Amino acid sequence: MSAEPLIPEKPCSHHAKYYFKEDPMATFLANDCLFRVHRHFLLEGSQLFRDMFNAQPTSGPEGSSDARPIILPGVKAVEFEVLIDYFYTPPHLVTVHPKRDLSFYLDLMSISHRFLFDEIFQHALQKVRSNIGRLPLLQQLQLGEKYDIDEWQSSALEQFATRPTILTIEEAEVLGLERILQYMQSREAIHAKRLNEKEQQLVSERQKNASALPVGQKPPLSGSFFNIGVPQNYGR
Repeated sequence: MSAEPLIPEKPCSHHAKYYFKEDPMATFLANDCLFRVHRHFLLEGSQLFRDMFNAQPTSGPEGSSDARPIILPGVKAVEFEVLIDYFYTPPHLVTVHPKRDLSFYLDLMSISHRFLFDEIFQHALQKVRSNIGRLPLLQQLQLGEKYDIDEWQSSALEQFATRPTILTIEEAEVLGLERILQYMQSREAIHAKRLNEKEQQLVSERQKNASALPVGQKPPLSGSFFNIGVPQNYGR
């Protein structure tokens, strides 16, 4: 027979961090979809959720059932699903969860920013930053404005100004009057710079061609009024 486990005679203490007296579930409503998940992850990661749960009454609090869910106004169901998916399948379990695409991290950025999950937001931000060039310029600009990221805003505006096509109506509406004026000034400056570079290139080519002529021979005044051919019978 195997020996019975010895139980200490003196009272045992509860571990300060890893003795969970209770980990109740909570029900949330995002759009028209109900979620029922453990509160632990929400309490651990967000001061906002800690304050929300601590302020609830002990009897029949919101989130205790489908009839009394915690309503998440303005939150898309897919965003909340992404957040919960991150909790239950964290990044280090790379062999467990499927490959997460850019849209996953865009949604994760949005909801973690809204509910103050700072560490999760930084993780999602890193993923999006390394792929920001894959997004349309207008979306890059909007994300820069939403999360106050100057580099995304300035980069998008610069690319708007340097691309060959002009702004679309949708892009102009998003940019607004002040940024459209900046855009026009930038395009004008870029055009002037390119024109100057072209002129410098032409001057350099003429100087190079002139150095190749025999001594005393002048290069033709190409492109000038004096180089226009005159008909032989002119004035006769």
